[in-house]
Amino acid sequence: MSLKKKATSAIASAMVLGSLFAAPAANASGNPSKLDQGDLTQACQMQYGPYHFANLFGTTAYSWKCVVVGSTSKWDINVNNYCMTIWSVWAIATNPNDPNSWKCQGY
Repeated sequence: MSLKKKATSAIASAMVLGSLFAAPAANASGNPSKLDQGDLTQACQMQYGPYHFANLFGTTAYSWKCVVVGSTSKWDINVNNYCMTIWSVWAIATNPNDPNSWKCQGY
């Protein structure tokens, strides 16, 4: 096999393997008045990289954590950073006991 074919084969293999471990695509709501799991996944990816996604580990607004498929590690989500970067306002959990109560203030 020629060097060019070997390189092409290696690249194709890497792409297939990479797609097996990729996090689900974030489907951010685009609605700053009600952030959803897609928005929080986007926040994780902004903070930690493309293979991180948001997962709920409890019943409160602060139970969301960033995770990577195949890892047991969990990282905090900086929702303020997400809202400031995307919408230029702070984040707030309108009901700390509700995991779906995150919003960007002013919206």
